[in-house]
Amino acid sequence: MTNSGRLSNIANKRPLQACAAETGDCRCQLKQPLLDVFNAVSSNTPLALIPQENSTYGAVVETDDLLRLPTTGREIFVVGETTISIQHCLLVRRGVKLQHIETVLSHEQAS
Repeated sequence: MTNSGRLSNIANKRPLQACAAETGDCRCQLKQPLLDVFNAVSSNTPLALIPQENSTYGAVVETDDLLRLPTTGREIFVVGETTISIQHCLLVRRGVKLQHIETVLSHEQAS
């Protein structure tokens, strides 16, 4: 289980492979928002992958809030982590030269 998004899909590759090796059957369900990921953890969906930290932007506040829920530590536990390398690229229209760029727009976690 993971929240939807390309980075989450990359991050869940290793845990899914480990799960499949151990149980023989492991599938990924994409969920969003993060609360839906937490609520889906059950005997039928025993594992979830959630974003904890972004090296540029810092902690993912929604995850921190959800980890403070009363069920965390009693019914839901953090059992591991996976780290992936992220590289952001500057996209421009064909023919645009770097010296002509005056403004760059970015998602807050990519700035």
